[in-house]
Amino acid sequence: MAISLKLYLPRALPAAFFLLLISALPGISGCWSKPAETKQEQTGEIVLDAWDAAYYLDGSRAGNVHTTVHRLPSSPERFRTRLYMDLRVKRYGQVVPMRMEQTTVEESTGKLVRMEIVQYLDQGNQRATGTVDGTAMVIKSQGQAAERRVEIPETAIGPWKQNQILQEKSSVAGNTWKMDTFELSLQVPTILRGRTVGLEKTDILVERDGKLVPEPKELVRCEIICDPVTVGGQTTPLPSLDQWVSNSEVVRSRVDMPGLGPITMYRVPEASARREDISGGAALPDLGSQTLVFLDRPVPDIHNRSEVTYNL
Repeated sequence: MAISLKLYLPRALPAAFFLLLISALPGISGCWSKPAETKQEQTGEIVLDAWDAAYYLDGSRAGNVHTTVHRLPSSPERFRTRLYMDLRVKRYGQVVPMRMEQTTVEESTGKLVRMEIVQYLDQGNQRATGTVDGTAMVIKSQGQAAERRVEIPETAIGPWKQNQILQEKSSVAGNTWKMDTFELSLQVPTILRGRTVGLEKTDILVERDGKLVPEPKELVRCEIICDPVTVGGQTTPLPSLDQWVSNSEVVRSRVDMPGLGPITMYRVPEASARREDISGGAALPDLGSQTLVFLDRPVPDIHNRSEVTYNL
């Protein structure tokens, strides 16, 4: 019996991949000055400075993630969360950097104020900003003169408040919760649904003799699922996120990225997170080869098709 396999062309690659690596960010390459911050946003008390080391399923080093949170001297009280991701991927045998920075300013209630996202490239960068104006996010993208207004729910919250909710809900197995937010990289509102799974045996990374080694540990696992999003008329599922909590702190996370497989992030000291991969990326999974589907014959008029049905 023949099996029907629907093969989507590269433009329909799951948006989850772009969500992490920000390669779908609107704009063009080139230098662009950073939007001016208010004086109240330039200073602030640091309340979180955390580093995570990222690994692929086979144990090869993927890179690191640096997260900082500042309490800003403003009224009403605001928090600024900055996430800087520095990953390495292999594409058709060549190791390439994937670096991005996302900044979110929110009130203590979680209400979004402004967002910014940057993808760093060899020849420059790509950037977009979003500022809340009433019930809409006003988006300015590099290389585009026109602004874009996207309606957002009044209940949309930022990452600092999301983390506070996670800390509260992780205390009891079976707890469930829902969070509205906004994903600037896709320019769409998103809905996150959380669930506390409970205690389970897993591992963390500890420093021994100058190396990070796994150590068994019992942690509380929480699962965060994102509702499918519609971008450009196409509805696409996004990957779920597993987070392991110890003493109200996320010490381990895992996300399954299409083409790359699971990426696990461990909370470690800064020096350990920034340590270079001694293999030079030789052991990295190849994104190019893993996302290819080989056919036994050419597809007619492929450049004018949005999808192809192929029988195996």
